[in-house]
Amino acid sequence: MSTIIKIFRRDCKNATRNVIALVVCIGLVVIPSLYAWFNIAGGWDPYGATGQLKIAVANSDRGYTSQTMPMEINIGQRVEATLRENQKFDWVFTTEQDAIDGVSSGEYYAAIVVPEDFTSDIMSVFSTSTRHAELRYYVNQKENAIAPIVTQKGASWLKNEIDRQFAQTVTGVGAAVMTDLGNYLDDDQILSVASALDRALTSGSKDIRRVSTHVGSYASLLSSASSLVSSSNDLLKTTGSSASSLKSLLNDTGNSVASVRQGLDSSRDAISGAVDKSSQSIDSLGSAVDDAFDVAANHTGEARKKLSNAASLTSHVAGDYGSLAEQLDSLAGTISDASAQAHVKAAATHARTTQATLFGISNALSTAADELTTDNVEAKRREVKEKIDAGKTEIEALKSNYSGKLDQKLTSLSDAISSTSSATSDVANKLDDAIGSLQSATGSAKADLEAMQDSLSDAQGKLGGMADKIDDTHARLKAALSSGDAKTIRTILSSDPDALASWIASPVQLDREAIYPVENNGSAMAPYYTTLALWVGATVLAAMLKTPLSEEALREAGGARPYQRYFGRLGIYLVLSFLQATLAMLGDLFFLGVQASDPIQMMVCAWVASFVFMNVIYALVASFGDVGKAVAVFLLVIQVAGSGGSFPKEMLPPLFQAFNPFLPFVPIMNGMRAAIAGSYGAEFWVCMGHALLFLAPALALGLVLRVPVIRVNDWFAEKLEDTKIM
Repeated sequence: MSTIIKIFRRDCKNATRNVIALVVCIGLVVIPSLYAWFNIAGGWDPYGATGQLKIAVANSDRGYTSQTMPMEINIGQRVEATLRENQKFDWVFTTEQDAIDGVSSGEYYAAIVVPEDFTSDIMSVFSTSTRHAELRYYVNQKENAIAPIVTQKGASWLKNEIDRQFAQTVTGVGAAVMTDLGNYLDDDQILSVASALDRALTSGSKDIRRVSTHVGSYASLLSSASSLVSSSNDLLKTTGSSASSLKSLLNDTGNSVASVRQGLDSSRDAISGAVDKSSQSIDSLGSAVDDAFDVAANHTGEARKKLSNAASLTSHVAGDYGSLAEQLDSLAGTISDASAQAHVKAAATHARTTQATLFGISNALSTAADELTTDNVEAKRREVKEKIDAGKTEIEALKSNYSGKLDQKLTSLSDAISSTSSATSDVANKLDDAIGSLQSATGSAKADLEAMQDSLSDAQGKLGGMADKIDDTHARLKAALSSGDAKTIRTILSSDPDALASWIASPVQLDREAIYPVENNGSAMAPYYTTLALWVGATVLAAMLKTPLSEEALREAGGARPYQRYFGRLGIYLVLSFLQATLAMLGDLFFLGVQASDPIQMMVCAWVASFVFMNVIYALVASFGDVGKAVAVFLLVIQVAGSGGSFPKEMLPPLFQAFNPFLPFVPIMNGMRAAIAGSYGAEFWVCMGHALLFLAPALALGLVLRVPVIRVNDWFAEKLEDTKIM
């Protein structure tokens, strides 16, 4: 130990013996701190300065003029007015061409263009042909890696703000009408309106429950149609259009009777198309039978096989029509209207007749297959073809009867929903909510009939819940009418339109609660830059100071052993490294004002980092000389990329994720984060223990493994000296 101390004292004396050496030592201590401080200060609060990012805005919106009211609407102008008040970015208002050219030249980081048909596309929601309005967003990704991400947030914010204001305006108008109705009518008038509303709610609830029953029956019919589709090859694509038709019907019920009629007609056409496809399948069957009889003259066995297959397929389709007839019977039992019920029963009768005809075709095909000879080919062909033609006639009759049933039910359904919709916008809003949920539930029902059947079953439940809500409102109104309580009726009808509109536009609020909060980006990045600076400082020390002892130092030490030489020279490295860590951390805390939950732990973390880093790098340089310095730089590069200082390690490439647990940066940064924001249990001390584990391989290399490679290292150094440039 005395020899180690003697070497250490000699090094300290030599380092402070002249001014030049002292200035160099001071520079070695200060430079790493400057590296950390400038990086931390440069990124102290970059997201608070987004107001300096230039984003061009070009409004080309021509507006929209209503055909029913002499009123012009220009949402693009409202967007521009909103952005002029917004300070999130430096919005620059210009023309479309200048905006695009400015993004290309780098004058603007991004551009948002409001197209000329923007308002008309938004207002198409009130028409039968809805179009999505689009904002065109241009971004120059060459200028900066982070700017495109930040400007994308601005474009998303603008899109969400437009959606919110539109929903808030539309909802506010409807709610204001009901509020005015409740506020300005006298008691007698409000009781009269409530009585009319009570009657409308009663009728509306019954009709909605009837619709729910019909939807359930329709889902059952589609289940039967699914089997028929399987037998008729690609009928699934034809009936798939029924899903979007029914989705449109349910989504628009509360808005207009015309949309209801259009949706039901589309659904009817889809089912008619399904039956048409069945007719086409029978035509195909006829062609297949003709092919079978054509080859019968020369290949009777092959013809019999084809006829048997056709008989089996026809029998399966006949069974599907039996299921369809049962579903139609079930639907007829749920309909109270006598005329409509008669149409449905007639359709069921036609389905059974069609089933019988198809069974006849199947039997005829089977008989033909059994009795086919070269002599009776044409006779059997005529017999089977007559059966097939009869089957097609029955399917056409079923189609006609089923379409008539839907037309008959359309009138009563339109009247019921029209009465409920005109009575109260509150009921309409509830209908919209439920239908919106139904639309969401059936939105994905485009791939197959089974998915559509599940969606329709869900729709049936939604409609039932909707009817329950109407019944609840009806019960409250009925109780108020019985007591003549006009005040309660006003409460039911009235609401705060602004509050309701605000809630509809933004029904969900995000309650953000930070766990271990960090005040700013500079404090969040301080562990990374400080740790990086300490490694750089240790590397610079290893590059500037000599690791082997001079001959004079060895003589003064009295023939020191290898381990004494190692630890004796390591002392001056550790002292300068501790000074680097102390200055860097004090500057972080008191010069920059980095957040610190526990300043003492911050200092301890910096000292442990300097101790571990210096031991690792000193062992590399003492063992391998200049090669060790290169290895230290290589480890620096690996840790900058793979330590997770800027991005979570899970976002790094797989190779860096594999390296991450074995990098000295990781426990030091984690410990420093715990000291800054707060420690979870013994998290800080676990990190320090993890960091100290890196001393074991460093000491093993410096004290044991270094000895065998000393001669190789001396030979390598000699060869470098021979170059006269290294």
